[in-house]
Amino acid sequence: MSEVPKKKLTEEERAELCQKLDDDLDRYMEELAEKSKAKNEKKEPFDLDKVLAELDQHPFFMKDLKAGADGQYSAQVQALQALKFDDEDSAEDALYDAKKAKEEGNKFFGLKKYRWAIEQYSKGIKAFCQDAELNSMLYGNRSAANKYLGNMKSCAKDSLFSWKFNPRNLKAALRGIEAFCDLGYATKSLEFADKVEKTLEKVEAEEKTLDEEKWNKFKEDLGKLKKKAKERKVKEERDVRKRTAEEKRISEEKKNLLSLFEWRGLSFKPPIDYRNPEELDFNDLCIRSPYTKEILQERVYIDKETNGLMWPILLQYVGAGQTDMIKDSHEDLLLSRLLKPVFSSPAPWDSDEWNYRKDNVRLLLPLDVFDDEQLLEVDMDQSLKDLLSSTDYTILQGLPIIQVYLKEKVEQELEYLGKNRFRPK
Repeated sequence: MSEVPKKKLTEEERAELCQKLDDDLDRYMEELAEKSKAKNEKKEPFDLDKVLAELDQHPFFMKDLKAGADGQYSAQVQALQALKFDDEDSAEDALYDAKKAKEEGNKFFGLKKYRWAIEQYSKGIKAFCQDAELNSMLYGNRSAANKYLGNMKSCAKDSLFSWKFNPRNLKAALRGIEAFCDLGYATKSLEFADKVEKTLEKVEAEEKTLDEEKWNKFKEDLGKLKKKAKERKVKEERDVRKRTAEEKRISEEKKNLLSLFEWRGLSFKPPIDYRNPEELDFNDLCIRSPYTKEILQERVYIDKETNGLMWPILLQYVGAGQTDMIKDSHEDLLLSRLLKPVFSSPAPWDSDEWNYRKDNVRLLLPLDVFDDEQLLEVDMDQSLKDLLSSTDYTILQGLPIIQVYLKEKVEQELEYLGKNRFRPK
């Protein structure tokens, strides 16, 4: 790297550079998270070594700042150069600011004012001093504060940064291992635990700084966390198997449903693409409360014994302002049998005169005809399957609707169009 002349930065310039680097670090970690998410979606295993190697490529952790392919340094590298080659007074100021922020953060932490503590630790981090151990403590302490607030993702990220600055920061390392586990990433937790242990063994072999008591305590705590992570891993793997099996079951049900819909020539609103089972949302087939619009669980499904469709049916008693819901209606049933329980006795609202009797009603379907309001009369001897396949009949929100008219009302209120079709007068 070419020699860069010393230049004293103003407080505003230094603050601007520090903020730029801090923002870039957050953005960089988000990019790594997105990469990891994309890999998981492709069923690729999580590779902690690769993530850490990618983290090493960020200028903040580069041991040797390298120019890009065009021979120019990135804005982040230039910012680090500016901070690194700033005069000694500014470097001392940065160190002082970081230490002061840590002390203030520790005071708030002791008072259980964790949000205020986080603000101070963040302030110290943004000083971008050149003391790796101090940076490790700042990130480690912030991870502890985040843990108390339940911000486990931030806790895990800060623990990882803390450990990157100082592999001997055992508290932060253990906290990160536990955070990964509590977030539901037991496998990552175990990988991180192995990485921490191997790295610590390596640095201790080069320069022994831990006494036997601390080393044994660390091994004991690490062992407990690894045991916890292994137990969680077993549960997570079991949950994944259950989830995979359920997803497969749902996928098969969607395919089979759409195949039956298409075979029967059914029409839906909103429209359903029979060729794309993965796009089918079961909520589009569920009944919604007419008052709260809440999604109810009643919907069409396949009868396992007959492989036929089972429908919820809505009866609308025109003129009475009443409705009936018939659940689990097999498509092969004739309307006479399907509606027998409904017409065998008067409804409470019809008990005085019992107008809506089987011999005194006619059944009509509301049709979906462009720019016209038409109804199709259906016969009691028709099956539900034939009814639902009628030309111009559309099933709204997965719920077939049959309108029940009194015979006299049909003659008074409807105009006959031919072929069993009517239109309101």
